[in-house]
Amino acid sequence: MVAEEKTEGRAAPELAAETAGRRMVVLEDFKPVAFLDDDDRASAVRRYSTLFVVDGRTRKGGLGRVLYAENAWGDRLAVKVLTAEEGADLTEEEQQALASRREAAFRREYESSRLLTGIAGFPTLFGQGRTDGQPALIMEWVEGQTLEEARRRLSVDDDGRLSPLVAAAIGRDLFDLLSRMELVDGGLVHRDISPSNVMIRTQRTSVEEQAAQGKFDLVLVDFGSTVLPARASSLTVRYGAPQGATPDYAAPEMLTADVARVADMRKSPAVDVYAAASVVYLLLCGRPPFQLGGSSAGGEGAEVASDYLRKTTELPLPVRAAHSESADVTVALDREGEAVAAVRKALADERLSPSNQELKEALVCVDKRVGEVVLAALEPDQRHRPSAAEMREGLAGFVEAYPANVVAALQGEPLFQDWSFDERRKAGGFEARRRAGARLARWAAVVVALGLGCAAAALCSGVRVTAVGSLPCSLEWGFPLVAALALAPAAAGYLVRWRGGQKRSGLVRGSVALAVVAVAVEAFVLSATVDPAAMKGLLGAAPLACSSAAWCGMVLEYSMSAPSAWATAKRPAQGISGKGGSV
Repeated sequence: MVAEEKTEGRAAPELAAETAGRRMVVLEDFKPVAFLDDDDRASAVRRYSTLFVVDGRTRKGGLGRVLYAENAWGDRLAVKVLTAEEGADLTEEEQQALASRREAAFRREYESSRLLTGIAGFPTLFGQGRTDGQPALIMEWVEGQTLEEARRRLSVDDDGRLSPLVAAAIGRDLFDLLSRMELVDGGLVHRDISPSNVMIRTQRTSVEEQAAQGKFDLVLVDFGSTVLPARASSLTVRYGAPQGATPDYAAPEMLTADVARVADMRKSPAVDVYAAASVVYLLLCGRPPFQLGGSSAGGEGAEVASDYLRKTTELPLPVRAAHSESADVTVALDREGEAVAAVRKALADERLSPSNQELKEALVCVDKRVGEVVLAALEPDQRHRPSAAEMREGLAGFVEAYPANVVAALQGEPLFQDWSFDERRKAGGFEARRRAGARLARWAAVVVALGLGCAAAALCSGVRVTAVGSLPCSLEWGFPLVAALALAPAAAGYLVRWRGGQKRSGLVRGSVALAVVAVAVEAFVLSATVDPAAMKGLLGAAPLACSSAAWCGMVLEYSMSAPSAWATAKRPAQGISGKGGSV
């Protein structure tokens, strides 16, 4: 900023010329954000109380509108003014309650901005006041473009996809901002991360230059929905419904109030991780990860599914990055410009001249890695999402290893980069669904075995066993004894296996115990003299049927809960031989 002394002596005509075409706004009750002594406070009041606003540069900003203003010292400022919101169907009392909630949210925005002032990647806050009776915040004006605007300039195809390398670099820098937020006052949660709330500062370098350099000057704005987990407990409310999250990017817990402990979930940094990953998905694929607002599977006329149900019961749309969707990969690379200069250099250094198809296959193989990282954060259960720091490291590793990995893929060698966070979570998320399926398989098997055992007991109840081998025996078997005989092998298998169903050793122990007891039961039935004799076959078949159902359940539980190969192993790249052609 220009020093105060340099402007105080400027002539009135000079100031009038500079402020022509602008309207003057006087802030009332201006309070600086920092503690100042009397002299400095008076200087700050003079500096920020009288501003010249250019209405043509007004932006929309969540709870209000953001005005571009300058003061007599030439500072570029953003004046965010809380605007009234009216609902035609609301009573006067409801209108007052709505206004009160909006003012409370505006105060939270001020508090959040105050805590983040001075941290790179967040606008500097100078103070607060009132204009035309409405609360106003005075911040630095961020000169730049939103991600939504920049995406159109950086896209490499007609569907709005960015180069996977550029998308990963933006994601890395975005998750870096989230990591810094987690360190502020016990953690700060934004709760409305979207392409319109992330800006690329262009005051020094253009968006294209930053893409070529592989590093972005990101600024996170609009903190009207933020929450300090230790202090706040509710979401901004509009007409009695939650507000403060853009559905295309919001975590599922931000889209419903009908979940236990949802208020606590909304205070977790995991909601920002989900939203930021959805933004990176948009940059990669040119569309959000879920198609919201339409009918669920079933075609025309099917029931419309809520956004929450879609995000918790459906998988994200397949990741289709620019290279996989390009008919001619060299055209896509040409559009990426300097962003892939390192890839071209790596190919030249290795003296590789792959054909277009071979290069496409190599790029697609490498690009899959960034898709795995992004999908890991789209897990419906926030407990299974990576942290912001883990996402940042995963995307940073992808960017750093990209040229070397393209060469490795072309040469049929394993890719160099492995992510820093847990392999199971890395595998695109949704492992929780696999575990839920395993539990369902187990209980389904238990129910089937019980059903078969009870059916056999009902049919065979009342049979008399008069001998077992050469030993005399005279016993009438009722329902409990027949059911116990039929279910004994299944019970033994599950008891011996106990909680080891997700491990191979548990499956082996359970199978062996089930088989041993089943053989013993069948030997007993075959050596017994049963009256009536016709029931002997049914009495022998019941344990076999129950054992088969129980064993199938064990196998299903193991196969569904065991990690998939691509979730637990480092996958070497598919061999691609370079045969002629040129890039």
